[in-house]
Amino acid sequence: MKRFTRFIICLGLICPAMAMADVIYVSGDQTGTWSADTVIVTAEVRVPTGQSLTILPGVEVLFQVYCKLVVDSAATLRAVGTAADSIRFDALLSDSSWHGIRFLSASDSCRLEYCYLTHSLASGEGDDNCGGAIYCSRSNPIILHNTISGNSSGAGGGIYCEASSPTISENAIIENSGGYGGGAIYCIDNSNPIIGHNIVSRNGCQARGSCGQGIYCSGGNPIISDNTISENGGGLYGSGGGIYCNEGNPIISGNTIYANWAHGGGGIADGAGSLIIGNTIYGNTGIWGGNGIACGDSSIIVGNIISENGFEHQHECVGGGISCGADCIIINNTISGNYAENVGGIESDSGTTVVNCILWGNQGLGGQIRGIEQVSYSDIEGGYPGTGNIDIDPLFVDPENGNFHLMSIFCGDSAESPCIDAGDLNILDSLLDCSWGRGGPRSDMGAYGGGDSVIVGIGGNDCQIPIRFGIFQNYPNPFNAQTTIQYSLPSRSFVTIDVFDILGRKIQTLAEGIKPAGKHQTIWVASDQSSGIYFYRIKANGNADTKKMILVK
Repeated sequence: MKRFTRFIICLGLICPAMAMADVIYVSGDQTGTWSADTVIVTAEVRVPTGQSLTILPGVEVLFQVYCKLVVDSAATLRAVGTAADSIRFDALLSDSSWHGIRFLSASDSCRLEYCYLTHSLASGEGDDNCGGAIYCSRSNPIILHNTISGNSSGAGGGIYCEASSPTISENAIIENSGGYGGGAIYCIDNSNPIIGHNIVSRNGCQARGSCGQGIYCSGGNPIISDNTISENGGGLYGSGGGIYCNEGNPIISGNTIYANWAHGGGGIADGAGSLIIGNTIYGNTGIWGGNGIACGDSSIIVGNIISENGFEHQHECVGGGISCGADCIIINNTISGNYAENVGGIESDSGTTVVNCILWGNQGLGGQIRGIEQVSYSDIEGGYPGTGNIDIDPLFVDPENGNFHLMSIFCGDSAESPCIDAGDLNILDSLLDCSWGRGGPRSDMGAYGGGDSVIVGIGGNDCQIPIRFGIFQNYPNPFNAQTTIQYSLPSRSFVTIDVFDILGRKIQTLAEGIKPAGKHQTIWVASDQSSGIYFYRIKANGNADTKKMILVK
């Protein structure tokens, strides 16, 4: 393994001990392979249009002056290290900086893997002020297994995406600053990144009104899944301590989001009508509202655990667990132990629906829930009007230690939760075991019942023409060998359904052609695929939606 050596300048010369290392000096157009121990960049370097540059494991790339590494149109940069022998991008001197790696309509073959990127600063006019370590414009690089730390910019302290769809997976994105947005990651202009399995921690934005202390997305269909997003915060009057989404059709799934803060939406601030599914959100603070989640109209919030957000004496805050606008759908969430001065659990405008939720132990002068007429099959401390609602201790297994499963004698617990098999009759548990639904097929209340389920029709409803475009969660999920995907069309449409792997590569097209209005289904037979996370995306008449599924063999 090559050992990185930080260069020291002695009286204007490189020290003799350092001169013994394998060193090259570069500037201008660069192609071929960098294999030296150390590459010193003396002026801006560029991979020219249609050309390629490969950087081998163990190479240290040090910038002697403030400049960029630019990857031009259809050009390829492959900087692929290993877990034992990473590639380092840094400034030569400890008190200086460089201007990041910038992909400009670059080839889809670009790849950064097992790299360490630090001390980069994006500054200047226009786009030069964006993308601290990595800037993507109409480019879709693979960004995998990297450490991106200590970088800053006007937007996107770690990574900036403009009309780009990179795969950003299994990185540590830590202690970056995004100025007015996206301390770690900033995505705009119909960017569709897959952001999965990353650690996003201690990033922030310092500008007044900045949004997305961790991740900021505006427009496009990003998939933000299975990340650990923690301790992000900063700025004045901004929204989204962990994640902020505005416009587009984001999916925020399976993330652990804790100890973030912002003025609105400590964990998540959503103005896009996102699908927020299966996240664990705790210990976040939104100063004025939505300690766990603050969202606008039409968000769909399914199967989340939202606990211990907010703090006592948090004045004028509403919605300790969730604060949302009109027409939201809130299904199978467990909302417990949150605090807000006004409403401890959920506060919403008209048209919102709450089904199969548990609201217990939340504190606020306005009670557990306020402003919602359509509440059913939910366990609400203090009671609440609506079909199937109850007011009985839900009997969580160990809430003090974050275990919000329902007690079940079948699973070895000392009691049986009243929330088991008490959910909506039209929703089924997708799993029946001690890690999920603990009774029969009828949905349990709370995050572990029905969250990945199929909503089934009653009587003749299946024959009606759907009023809106939609795709349902595959069933079963997780699955072995094959699974069924259902979707609905309000009118005759040309439909495409594709399956992608975790790196965003298309695996298979399940459907392509004209379909009549109504409800349809297709089956994916995945016997030749390996276990893992996959995504399926439907497009029809200008509409698009994406969901996650898990193959387990």
